[in-house]
Amino acid sequence: TQLAGDDTGSGLLRVLEDPAAVAARIREREAARGRRYGAATVRAYYIAVLALFKHNPEFRAARPGLFQAYGEVYAAAHAPVEARYDSNAATRRQRAAFVTYPEALAAYRRLPRGSADALLLGLYVLMCPKRNDFHGCAAYDADAGEAPPPDADALGLNYVVLSGAGGALHLNEFKTRKYYGKLVEPLPPELAAQMRASFAARPRSHLFLGRDGRPYASADSFRAWAAGRFSRIFGGRRVTFNTLRHAFCTHIAGARLPRALRRHLAAGMCHSLAMQDQYAFHEFCGGAPAAEASA
Repeated sequence: TQLAGDDTGSGLLRVLEDPAAVAARIREREAARGRRYGAATVRAYYIAVLALFKHNPEFRAARPGLFQAYGEVYAAAHAPVEARYDSNAATRRQRAAFVTYPEALAAYRRLPRGSADALLLGLYVLMCPKRNDFHGCAAYDADAGEAPPPDADALGLNYVVLSGAGGALHLNEFKTRKYYGKLVEPLPPELAAQMRASFAARPRSHLFLGRDGRPYASADSFRAWAAGRFSRIFGGRRVTFNTLRHAFCTHIAGARLPRALRRHLAAGMCHSLAMQDQYAFHEFCGGAPAAEASA
């Protein structure tokens, strides 16, 4: 509706019927706001429109030429994004926030054992870093006779099961679930010990709870909380989950690991080997092996 020039929604269909007008409106808004919208954001507009065609076959069938036209403007919008990925270069914001994997690991080691900060950062430096997948992650101690409900997987729940000196992370709900299926990953002993210390200090049902004592209601609320914790940990830098994924992939690229091991690590991050290569910022590549997170 913003692109239509009104807030009523009445102009939405009119906009959809004219891809050229949509493209022009996006460029106008981008220029008026000092290029607030980067190439990826502009592309996201077209992804949203193409999703309309994808999920409404009748709408698409009735407008084959329009669908083709949007495919063409999407391709044009996608080109600069792909070019940036091909360059393996960080944006200005990414460069300002970037931390190397060794820096992140050293920051983790300085944190008090059992603290929320140590648990949060540990999840992203002691194992292949995931996305924003822990806001509703329950925890069970098998040694105490606890177990997830029988329908946990069917309900798409994410959870951790601690057992002895280790345990496992079970992810049923994450961005690329339809491509990779359920993820079950052993917990490194150090991370399992960190979790046990955290639960000993603050007994609870989930890895993280909000101020109201309940699991975070949404991924967005958890992301906002984590951003504040990362800012404190890293001296005010705007470190995000994605920053730590970039750091890990950059470290892997610098380590020049065998392709088979890189593919294994990519699977642990729930993305492809090609995406792992795109995530590496070559300007920051070093040569230290990523042994601690690849076990």
